[in-house]
Amino acid sequence: MAGRIEDYALIGDCETAALVEGYFSCKSLGQLPVRGMPKPVEVFQVLGTGKVRSRLEASAARGVTRFVGRSAETAQLHQCLERVCCNSRSTAPHS
Repeated sequence: MAGRIEDYALIGDCETAALVEGYFSCKSLGQLPVRGMPKPVEVFQVLGTGKVRSRLEASAARGVTRFVGRSAETAQLHQCLERVCCNSRSTAPHS
């Protein structure tokens, strides 16, 4: 498919904007017919670098989901954190 889109591509263009979302800013070139594909394919041009540098930053930029309906799991995480904090205080070396 990339070879068929090459006719439309300029240097720096991308065909899968979802994979580079946040890492690069892209502009849609619209739906273009590609030989061998049943429907036109949306093609994007890379305009420059984006603001994110990691997958975590990219996920946060899209928006992360809250722990809705996860009160039992959240309580368990809090209990584990409390145990870790208590154990680290009791095993800390005394000076």
